[in-house]
Amino acid sequence: FAWIHEASGVASNNTAENNQYDGFYISGALELTRNTSKDNAGNGFAWYDEASGVASNNTAQNNQLSGFIIGGSAAPTLFYNTSKDNGKAGFVWWEQASGVASNNTTQNNGGKAFFNESSGDLELSNNNEE
Repeated sequence: FAWIHEASGVASNNTAENNQYDGFYISGALELTRNTSKDNAGNGFAWYDEASGVASNNTAQNNQLSGFIIGGSAAPTLFYNTSKDNGKAGFVWWEQASGVASNNTTQNNGGKAFFNESSGDLELSNNNEE
């Protein structure tokens, strides 16, 4: 699934599975609810460029890279999402990414649970590593 540049919308109850790249690739504005991204060669959910929106109650599982990655100057709000059994980190912020992440859970990922190397403003609260 891909939302590029100024694309916007809502994605609910979808599954991205066994893709060669990221399961969900967002560079527009999107509301993601109750989606699953699993067994992909890339990341589960990826926000790039100036992406924004809200992601809640989504699951990234068994992806080769990270569960959730936010880069560029993306600034999504993430809450009640789960990242488990991914090859790299659970949640990653890099470049100038910013946003809010609360009440998210990581389980058994290959890298750090919540990894922030961004120069952007990021608000993390009530996230859990199990």
